[in-house]
Amino acid sequence: IDYTTGEAVVLLEPQSTNLITYSEDFSQSYWLKSNSSLIPDSAISPDGTLNSSLVVGTTQSATSSYIRVTSTATTIGETYTLSLYVKPKGGSKFFKFWARNTDASFVVFNLVDGTTDSPTTSTITNVGSGWFRVTTTGVLTTSTVAPYFYTYYSATESEGFYIWGAQLEALSHATSYIPTSGAIATRLADLV
Repeated sequence: IDYTTGEAVVLLEPQSTNLITYSEDFSQSYWLKSNSSLIPDSAISPDGTLNSSLVVGTTQSATSSYIRVTSTATTIGETYTLSLYVKPKGGSKFFKFWARNTDASFVVFNLVDGTTDSPTTSTITNVGSGWFRVTTTGVLTTSTVAPYFYTYYSATESEGFYIWGAQLEALSHATSYIPTSGAIATRLADLV
């Protein structure tokens, strides 16, 4: 509120649902790990608790080491936004991220200088303490969205990444984080 003019701005969020049913517990079988190791409760997450996971690729390949959801409830032709909180460990720098079967394809995020190679379809936001929130948006073109998080992009990423707060929304942008633990969760629209 600007008290000199009487003008005000109110930030309101729409109703949204996190379609990922385990947004923090990546040890669940809901998350398929390919050529990747996972260590739960490895670092303090953005919510201030020891509940983020360390994920490390075990194969030196740009696309063969990943962690992904096994299934989501999605609709062809709809726009979806995938987001995740990620923090590099040690010398790791590049994090690769793919909302499979969307026109966003995959995105590479530089976790040192805070940039993305696809600024028209993705965002990267520094949220403090070494953490970034990364997002990508695209239109679903086939029957399912299977969000992929690549855990090994090059030899410099051998130490891995801390991950927390995965979210998939049927919106053209990411909203504030909606935690889930076994089922999808909906946050109602803000009202004034």
